[in-house]
Amino acid sequence: MNEGVVMATERHAKKVAFLTPADPESVRTWSGIPYYSLKALRDVFADVRCFPCPIAHNARRVIQRLATPFGIDISREPLISTLYAAEINGRLRRYDPDLIIGVSSSLQLYHRLLDVPTIYVADAVYAGIVDYYPPVGNRKTHNRTRLMGDVQERTALNNSDAVVLCSDWAAKAAHQYYGVPESKINVVPFGANMSGDVDPAFDRQTEVCRLLFVGVDWERKGGPLVHQATELLRSRGIDVELHIVGCRAPIPEAKYVFQHGFLRKSDPADYARLQGLFRSSSLFFMPSQQEAFGIVFAEASAFGLPSVASATGGVPSAVRHGVNGFLLPEGAEAEAYADLIGDLWNDRERYKLLQRESWGLYQRELNWTAWASRTADISDRLFR
Repeated sequence: MNEGVVMATERHAKKVAFLTPADPESVRTWSGIPYYSLKALRDVFADVRCFPCPIAHNARRVIQRLATPFGIDISREPLISTLYAAEINGRLRRYDPDLIIGVSSSLQLYHRLLDVPTIYVADAVYAGIVDYYPPVGNRKTHNRTRLMGDVQERTALNNSDAVVLCSDWAAKAAHQYYGVPESKINVVPFGANMSGDVDPAFDRQTEVCRLLFVGVDWERKGGPLVHQATELLRSRGIDVELHIVGCRAPIPEAKYVFQHGFLRKSDPADYARLQGLFRSSSLFFMPSQQEAFGIVFAEASAFGLPSVASATGGVPSAVRHGVNGFLLPEGAEAEAYADLIGDLWNDRERYKLLQRESWGLYQRELNWTAWASRTADISDRLFR
């Protein structure tokens, strides 16, 4: 990691059991969040051990295929939680950890597995996201899933001694919907999911305004707004290019639109290409309709690339208005985004300052080492 990034100064002498429903050793699990958080925790704790549940996980996947047509999310069922607990309970007791850290693990923390301090880590709580984020809840979601999702979340929160959430939005929901005491809630932003050294690019060319969009879901990530704003900027005489990563956008071909497709970080060639786009772009532009945090905003900041986004969900904890980018209110139209980008592009001194402040925020907060260090400090308080 780059010199200047918050570094772990000492190893905390604790044995830590790391829980998450899927395989944390795979960078593909949940956008890489379990993988990078586990890697960072191993740098700050003396001993961190994973407790995968392949039998329960595979059983859940099989049953889910049968339940999906009925709008049932089987992972919210107590029986599935019991399967996970049964698979790891014996191994946990033999390991005899000092601390349990569960990442997106309400399914496992539904049971109080051991009488040791437990930290629950998540990007959102169920009640705050079920009617906000379509992949979690929609009109087809069965009422039982809604009920059991609430029960599971409340129980996991009650079974935890500290709650670490990545945004003020999630923290507010935990307190508002589940009555979690504010003293128990900690807001610690997630980091950039990047491997190896990441060097910022402060010497970007200024002849062409290159807008970068990275997202698999074109509609939900605000792709149509990005395209409309691009067209407006060009109509105003600004030389703009639009670079799209993660999906094949359903828009007309144009010489200033570049569709790069899905780039895998696990593939060295794809990863190098993605890093090159972060370095050569002028602004990262993703005005999501729904977003729990947005790891990609932290990744943009790692390259000193300012972001333009919508102030929805947990995004304001990843994009600090006027620091590493700018936010517009939910519902803002393409013209407002075009105005914002045009004004910033015409103010080069302001733009250069924003680049450096973006990288500075990454160094201080938006990296996994900083997250792990703060989580370790939170754990220390549980032993006092």
